[in-house]
Amino acid sequence: MIQINNMLSMDKKLEIWESQLPMDKLALIAFACKKDVDHEVNARVDKQIYTINQALETSIAAALFDSTDLNIEEAEKIISKSNEYMKDSEEFLTKYGEDWIVKINEVKPRIKAESIKLLDQNKNQADAVKALKEIFKDIPTKDLVNIFKETKEEWCKKCPTIEKGNKVKLGEKEDSQASTPKKENESTTKPISKQNNVFEVVEKKLKFKGEYHEYEKDKNGLKVGAEFFGNLEEIEAFRIKETKEFENMISEIRAAFNFEG
Repeated sequence: MIQINNMLSMDKKLEIWESQLPMDKLALIAFACKKDVDHEVNARVDKQIYTINQALETSIAAALFDSTDLNIEEAEKIISKSNEYMKDSEEFLTKYGEDWIVKINEVKPRIKAESIKLLDQNKNQADAVKALKEIFKDIPTKDLVNIFKETKEEWCKKCPTIEKGNKVKLGEKEDSQASTPKKENESTTKPISKQNNVFEVVEKKLKFKGEYHEYEKDKNGLKVGAEFFGNLEEIEAFRIKETKEFENMISEIRAAFNFEG
């Protein structure tokens, strides 16, 4: 009997063994096997998702460096913000799955209508998105931002006089003032002739603020934070250097992730 049993395949031995077990134990064994398989699959999927996310983040960073003058810290802030938007979208994506875009398109006309109202009130993007979120609580913030931006661009094309500080209206006002004859008793300011001007500009420095940085510009170049650029070539060299350092940092993070001690 022992010799016959040894000749049986493992599948056959398992079949005989299972036939001798009661149903409750078979159910427990099946559950345990499924649990192990699910755990292994989930672990593999999690690792694949992590790898994809890392590749996506570095791709976004590279695109930012190609298209802008952002440094690594600024790019990381943008990527971090995108991750916050994804976190905010998790519940919505879980609820609607692959049909999430269908749901967004269903409510999009209403979002655009509310966006136009907010634009008419001269709301900036941050305040407008906050107001939209109060109305459309279930819609991810990222979609509210994108739809508001789309609506604003369409709105600005239709209402150019409102966009950019009413430049057209200001221009019309200036033209009307120029064409209006001055009254005889109205005082006029004559430009100071160069001979009468006792002042001489020694150094002119312009300070201004953008969305990402504060800048100082003079005849020698542009100061951005601790960096100074004398020409566009230096800016490009800085971009290449920072991109390389960022890639090296990502490579080290990947190596650390695979390091097992």
